[in-house]
Amino acid sequence: MTLSRKIISSAILTTLLSSSAFALSAPEPLSCMQVEFNAGTQWPDPWKATSLTLTNHCNKDIDLRDAELKIIGNTSYASAYILSPTFDIAWPATTNTVTQLGDNKVTTFKFDQFQEGNQWWQPKTIMPVNAQLIWSSNPVKGENIISSAFYPHGDTPIEQKGQMHFSIAEGSDPLPANTKITITGKDTGYITTIDFATTATVKDIPYGEYSLSASAVVDGKILEITMIPSLVSLSKEQPQASAQVSYKNQSAELIVTLHRAQPTDVTHDSVTLNLLNKQTQNISHQEISWNGKSTFVLDKNIDYVLSADPMTGSLFKYSFTFDGKSEADINMNQGQKTIQMSYTEVKIPTGTAKVSATGLDGHSATVYFTGDDKETHDLEIPKDTTISLAANQSYNVTANTFTVDGYRYSLDNPQTIAISENKTTDVALAFNKSPIPTTKQFITGYWENWKGALRPQGSTNTSDPAYYSNDIKPYTHVLYSFLTLAKSPNPENPQAAYWDGQAIYESMTQANVIDVMTTTDPAWQNPYNWQKLKVDALITAVHNNNGKFIWAIGGWSDLTKTIKPEQIDTFVNKVVELLKLSGDGVDFDWEHLSQDQAITEQQLKTLAETLLKLRQALDKAGMQDKQIGYTTRFNAFMENASDYGFSHFASDGEGLAINNWLKANGSSLNAVVDWVNIMAYDVGPNDMPNGQTWAMEVYKHVFDTFAQHVDPSKIVMGFEPGGQAAGGVWEGMTVDKSVIDYIATIPYGGSMFWAINQPAYNSSEVTGDNAYELANYSQQQFGLKR
Repeated sequence: MTLSRKIISSAILTTLLSSSAFALSAPEPLSCMQVEFNAGTQWPDPWKATSLTLTNHCNKDIDLRDAELKIIGNTSYASAYILSPTFDIAWPATTNTVTQLGDNKVTTFKFDQFQEGNQWWQPKTIMPVNAQLIWSSNPVKGENIISSAFYPHGDTPIEQKGQMHFSIAEGSDPLPANTKITITGKDTGYITTIDFATTATVKDIPYGEYSLSASAVVDGKILEITMIPSLVSLSKEQPQASAQVSYKNQSAELIVTLHRAQPTDVTHDSVTLNLLNKQTQNISHQEISWNGKSTFVLDKNIDYVLSADPMTGSLFKYSFTFDGKSEADINMNQGQKTIQMSYTEVKIPTGTAKVSATGLDGHSATVYFTGDDKETHDLEIPKDTTISLAANQSYNVTANTFTVDGYRYSLDNPQTIAISENKTTDVALAFNKSPIPTTKQFITGYWENWKGALRPQGSTNTSDPAYYSNDIKPYTHVLYSFLTLAKSPNPENPQAAYWDGQAIYESMTQANVIDVMTTTDPAWQNPYNWQKLKVDALITAVHNNNGKFIWAIGGWSDLTKTIKPEQIDTFVNKVVELLKLSGDGVDFDWEHLSQDQAITEQQLKTLAETLLKLRQALDKAGMQDKQIGYTTRFNAFMENASDYGFSHFASDGEGLAINNWLKANGSSLNAVVDWVNIMAYDVGPNDMPNGQTWAMEVYKHVFDTFAQHVDPSKIVMGFEPGGQAAGGVWEGMTVDKSVIDYIATIPYGGSMFWAINQPAYNSSEVTGDNAYELANYSQQQFGLKR
């Protein structure tokens, strides 16, 4: 259609708002007549310039005769051509006026002139439902528009709306990442909440009085943040308002440093720090390494007392001081403070333990002497046969369990001895040699702690072992999922942070798992007893089934940076403490080791060292029967997965790096873990060789890469027989059963399933039911059918 040369004034328009902002006597704007701004690129070509579109979203036809369009902005507006309407109308022209309102301009377009059509006595001024009328204009910045409104009858007042601008106050501490500002009208009924980082502007706010507030959620708690001012008004005389966000971080860092080397007679490579909150009487603990540092995050203006556990070596007793005092009074009123730690030593009376051993067949073993003071001292036999120990106390004598050439060596007669001053005590140890069973295989299932049982047997009471007994019947190992390093794990957006060092958290309660599993008398004194009852019942059901209950630590929702190297000892101590309370072992499912390439090498070394130190700590504590598992992906022993036809992943070769570190430090994965689970289901068809799903040949190639580095009896293949497999594609029952046949033939270590109690997920397949069938099939093929 030919362009009309009738010219009207133009503006960049925003969607119309409700009538609550107008004077009580004023007609309401027609909010269903919506005006939109369309950014253009060229002028003076009207077809490519900025354009304005008026659309009739009302449920009726609208007469444009004498209608008005009013716009508030802080800039002047250029002229525009009328482009083709989508309906039959006499070409409209407008009377255009501009007036000043404070620092802003009000432009009014009145539809008071229409070109006559063929029927000049009855110009067509009706705009049908869903019809559009379009103008073109010189480009104008959209943020210059404050408000706009369409009035069907003309002669109406300007819409009474303004805007607010927010910024960070000078001297404010950095804001928490999820800070939000809430604007609440005192009499307009208006309320809105926005995300805030550094600056923000909110437009189209009705005139009136408003209260302003800001907050953020930090560690699960709502933190109030100051607004300056907290009360503002918008009016005709003052259509804009500004406010600042001011935040003072109420937490501070206490850094404790220990610039002393580890004494030669001390076996512990860290010291336990104790921090008492005098207000709550809660005590938190952290480990500090020799020649290291440890950091506590404290509330400001709260009184704390810092102390350290004394330590007994074979020659001296060590007492620790802080700036020369045995206890340090701490009150933080600034962001960071450093306190220096040292120790004094007192020579202790000693006696000697003389060790003889049988049954070692010429191999070496480590003997552990753990005294009443909880200090543990090591002796390598038969290299050394005597050890000097602090006198006048008793010692529990244990030894490590090790395997050589298919045989397991373990101490038959752990014992308790007394060491007297200047005397020698004989210690006769007998080791048992037994063949490592090669026929018993793992049938492992993850238990989702946020789900109930799929097939409860004889009970609907989640505190009754019978509730779980049918679901877990075909499994030798049940992995409780999950314990986490994150207090509040997030599967949608795992937190990119290191562990806080305070606790290992039970994910359903978001509480220290030690607190959850501690028995109290009466039981109600444990605030998490409701969850403890469920876990205890599951453990009982597993043990009644002659199975192992394993704590799975990690998962996708957990922290992406796991733990720092200096936190390893603290973490290991907490795991040992947990396994003394409950459970048959732990499984490491740390899925983000290679997510941050800047720390990948550190993260892999950290996990390797954690596995080694945990095995050593369990052996020292006489807990050789406690098991350790390592769960990883299909590409753990592929330096580059693309060499095998898969896509390349950042996680390629994680298992290689971990095993290499262990070997360089006198150990190996075979020596420290009981199984290696393969999450084969974590790779989808798009990343598979030739874009296929898992097939038998692909499984065999993956098995081969693992078997080059890990004993086949420890290699456990994982399946997700349902809709949660990567890409939502499960390879099917037939393929999975053929893989289980292959596992039984070689034999490999067994089968693993995610998850025992998972219902249908993005699929008609009930994952838990399919896992149940495959676990039973595994029992038959592995010769374990009970």
